[in-house]
Amino acid sequence: MFDYHLHSFLSPDADPGQSFENIAAQAQAMGMEEIAVTDHDEGNGDFCSIDMARYDREWEKFVKKGSPIPVRKGIELSVNYDAIPIYEKFLSHHAFDFVIASQHFVDGVDLYLPDFYRDKTVHEAYERYLQAMLKTLSHFTNYDIVGHIGYCCKYCGNFQKLPFEYELFPDLFDAILKTIIQNGKGLELNTSAAKVTGDIGTPTRGILKRYLELGGEIITTGSDGHRPGEVSWRIREGTEALREMGFRYLCTFQDRKPTFHKI
Repeated sequence: MFDYHLHSFLSPDADPGQSFENIAAQAQAMGMEEIAVTDHDEGNGDFCSIDMARYDREWEKFVKKGSPIPVRKGIELSVNYDAIPIYEKFLSHHAFDFVIASQHFVDGVDLYLPDFYRDKTVHEAYERYLQAMLKTLSHFTNYDIVGHIGYCCKYCGNFQKLPFEYELFPDLFDAILKTIIQNGKGLELNTSAAKVTGDIGTPTRGILKRYLELGGEIITTGSDGHRPGEVSWRIREGTEALREMGFRYLCTFQDRKPTFHKI
């Protein structure tokens, strides 16, 4: 099992005690074979908010100490269309094993905040989120997997009234999934949203099944853990659900290259 979406103390919204060492120990205790630390590059105005000099220093110290399980150096980018040139430059200066592209901002507004959902129906909010994602992914390919498709449903407060499902926007979902597949990229099953969806997380099962039907093979599992108790949460259940859906492999990454592990 693999947890490929984890946040250390270097992410501003993570527990300050979440050192790389602590994360690795927690993941090992949860039965993980390999993990990736994917701290936020969240924006906050300049789209490159992470202190990479500090990240590199902390990573070097961690590597020298050693780890009980393999830990890959990753990043979660808050990619949106306007930020593409900045992130292309950022990635040209920094090397990672693994890059997550996450649509956290739409129309300049953080989806975590209620401002985005104000004056919109839930349906309109979902649709605008997907439209923005399609525009981003149609122009940006310097990533490995797309993070938590359905992220907005965690914060709109109305998922139970309108579940974020494939049937709502089949044409939009197909366009997004085909773009991902054609570009040789993959999807993430993010288990953190299981608290909202009552199921396996995001994307929901219908979207994942459609990805598989369209020929998608690259998929990772990630808990999005920010604090103790969240590391590798429900990864076992998510992995089993993917196997039952027909996925044959999970992917890990090193130097931006996928390795396929039979489920």
